Amino acid sequence: MAVSVVLLVGAGLFLTSFYRLQGVETGYQPDRVISAEVFGNFTRFKSADDFRRLYVPIVERLERIPGIVSASVASAVPLGSEQMYMDTYVRIEGKPVVPKESGPTSGITIATENYFDTLRIAIVKGR
Repeated sequence: MAVSVVLLVGAGLFLTSFYRLQGVETGYQPDRVISAEVFGNFTRFKSADDFRRLYVPIVERLERIPGIVSASVASAVPLGSEQMYMDTYVRIEGKPVVPKESGPTSGITIATENYFDTLRIAIVKGR
């Protein structure tokens, strides 16, 4: 009986948390946005210019389709299932330089210039 009560309380708390999670502001507006994955041949496309020659015509063709307001390409989408971030090491001004392996890192997402407009992400001034 005690185990059943614990399980019911746990399930109730889980459902309450899930319900509240649905209302969390994500920072972008996913309604009327479609995403698709396009993989380039990494043996053929080795430089940023090679990838630009692949993806820019795709974006231009998409933007010519009636009803499409904006199109962009990025290496990762917000809250996507598989993020393709590249990590880079960060040097903090005023702090001693540490070996790269033990220093802080930051994720980088590569995107076309209208990425924020496409997802309607507000750019907020910050630190």
